[in-house]
Amino acid sequence: MKQLILFLNIVFFSINISDSISAELKCNINENKCTQVNFDKNKKNIYEYIGGIKNGKAEGKGKFYLVNEPNFFSEGIYTTNKLNEITLITGVIHLPEADYFLKDKNIYKIVYKNGEILEGTFDQETRIIKKGTQSFSNTKEKFTGKFNEGAFQEGTFIFSDGTKFTGTYEGNRPKKGLIIYNNGETFSGSFINDTKLTFVRSEGIYKLKDGTRYEGNFFINGKYKSGTYYFKDGGITVFTEGKDQYYPPERKTNIGQTYKRSTDSDWDFIEILKYPLWALGLFLVYYFLKDIVVAIMKTSIGGIVKFYGMMFFVITTLVLFAFFLKMILGG
Repeated sequence: MKQLILFLNIVFFSINISDSISAELKCNINENKCTQVNFDKNKKNIYEYIGGIKNGKAEGKGKFYLVNEPNFFSEGIYTTNKLNEITLITGVIHLPEADYFLKDKNIYKIVYKNGEILEGTFDQETRIIKKGTQSFSNTKEKFTGKFNEGAFQEGTFIFSDGTKFTGTYEGNRPKKGLIIYNNGETFSGSFINDTKLTFVRSEGIYKLKDGTRYEGNFFINGKYKSGTYYFKDGGITVFTEGKDQYYPPERKTNIGQTYKRSTDSDWDFIEILKYPLWALGLFLVYYFLKDIVVAIMKTSIGGIVKFYGMMFFVITTLVLFAFFLKMILGG
């Protein structure tokens, strides 16, 4: 680990090893090589640079490596400062666990051996990403946004199945935002903050692909807890601690009055009452028409007057009856 830290200090900044004894950096123009021997706690480390040399100093494209540790090396564009220290300007540092990519002496990408890739803006001292993209080649998932101490803070996470979440995080777990599932359903709201669970809905609006939606909070198993489920026809189901009550759609009359929702039993009573009322109306029509037919059969001047008078009364009664029945039943 000590060698790793020393090597990072060298390739990120310069050959300037603290807490150790170093020989002078020597460059051989004929061999295009610069060499320095370092003793760290009585252990001999040999660092070599092979590449472009200008005026007896490392300059240009080359490769820098730790001779006795072949897995530690870097390659790219180098320069030598006034203190005779070699510095990598643009290139890549190869380490056993990851490859670090630099541009203008700053890290902009880290590719880990397990397939994880970080790319964006880094804290150059801690080498921790602050803003950018973290992708996982083995799962095809990707996060783009802001980081806090290397953990997700705010941004968009795309799952391997195409599901996408955009929002904020806390402790690397989703806190609040919008998630669009790969089947077209969406949820906008907050999520349960649990170390063992991720993307478990807590409270918000859940829209299903059939056009219905639920607004409220959820049990940890995903079932509706307390809220309202809205159907496309205007009907609703109200949930209270998991118990549900259905309410049919509101109904309107032709004169613009709105009859509010009530319970199922109330609406069932109205529906049951509706047909007997119409049956009563038909019976009254039959009853009066029977008398009218009898009057016609006994036609006389007085009978004709009585016939038309009774017909006017029957028609008026039926019209008023139908009007009020329509107002009561709403259609």
